Amino acid sequence: MHYGLATVDLTPPQPVLLAGYAARTAPSEGSYAPLLGRVLLLADESTRFVWVTADLIGFDAALSQRLRARLATLCATSPAAVWLSVSHTHCGPSIRQVDGLRTTDPADQARIEYAAEWVYQRLVAAAAAAAADLRPGSLAVGQGHSDIAISRRRLVDGVAAMLPNPLGRHDPTVDVLLVRDESARPVAAVVGYACHPTTMGGQLLGPDYIGGLRDEVAAACQGLPVLFVNGCGGDLKTRSLNAAGTWSGGPLSEVQRLGRELGRAVVGVLHRPLRPVGGPLRVARRELALPLQPARELAWYRGFLADPDPWRRWWAEQVLAQAAAGTLATAIPAVVQRLAVGRELVVLAMSGEVCSPIGLRVRRELQTPDRPLFVAAYTDLAPGYLAARDQFGESGYEVDRWFWYHGLPAPLDPSAEDRLVAACRGLAEGA
Repeated sequence: MHYGLATVDLTPPQPVLLAGYAARTAPSEGSYAPLLGRVLLLADESTRFVWVTADLIGFDAALSQRLRARLATLCATSPAAVWLSVSHTHCGPSIRQVDGLRTTDPADQARIEYAAEWVYQRLVAAAAAAAADLRPGSLAVGQGHSDIAISRRRLVDGVAAMLPNPLGRHDPTVDVLLVRDESARPVAAVVGYACHPTTMGGQLLGPDYIGGLRDEVAAACQGLPVLFVNGCGGDLKTRSLNAAGTWSGGPLSEVQRLGRELGRAVVGVLHRPLRPVGGPLRVARRELALPLQPARELAWYRGFLADPDPWRRWWAEQVLAQAAAGTLATAIPAVVQRLAVGRELVVLAMSGEVCSPIGLRVRRELQTPDRPLFVAAYTDLAPGYLAARDQFGESGYEVDRWFWYHGLPAPLDPSAEDRLVAACRGLAEGA
């Protein structure tokens, strides 16, 4: 096997709109740490696989398709063998088309277009560098444990409020895929963990807790670069709490502390014997259409046109415009992808903000003692939240609030979990 690796700074050099918090509308005011993009190219005699990791909130379909096509050409592979994984930091630039729909300010539109083009050009440069520097190497895998994540769904009068719930479900697994050179020296680690990077707010660009994770691993492992991949953490946040027991929202020292704690878990994995994996690379991709619940009568949406919340007014306007044009969505696109390395490793990557019970179910049903499962989400597309079936009875943001910000007429149908898990099973069993 051969590998190529490259890193670029994705931090825009001029002010941009920040992604992730609807109430934050002013441009960025600098950065507290660099936003990084990294490209890992793996190649054997018949297959080339490209894994991009980026400190971004997510890619939309248009940017994803454009970028995957360009990277496939640069790396001599197919677009289906190019994965775009984001950390989902909420301190990154707005680059998605839906972000542009939420503003009528031409200056804001220009900032979004600028940021999207900046990200595109930087990642293209990284892919070209990785493809130009292929070297012999090998892979090894391991898993660790971290509890920096806790559930953000606490039942209040039977309804899930976005409050800390230390007793709720989360996935503590830390997935590690180590890349070694021909002398078995570590050259990069792909790290997967399920947790929202929303510990930091404000107007500064940065990677949230992932920065502390990278710093800790680099300090303990001779500068080893980390490619961070977020897992099924749509309903999880870091356990950064204030004296009142609610979310603290920083400061940066707390964000770094939590990231370094996760980093120590990664270092613990790297300092133990890892399982070598080898054999042919096999990549597969399955595209899904996850159905939405039925739309309401149009009069119901018109009732929100005078809502005091500007985002709800925007949402109602979007839905009514789609209805008038005959383009009202009935489903959202989703993608499930698989990388198999011989018979010893399967990586499953899902699009969207997949909630933790789904990731836990995928591990429970598909992981075996002799073949570890690396589970990722936030890859390729960002269609919205994919809540678990049993969360629908509890309501909450991940079930019936998020779709406002995507201009969709209704939440997902509860069957989404089973459809997603079935796709994962089909790909894993075909590996």
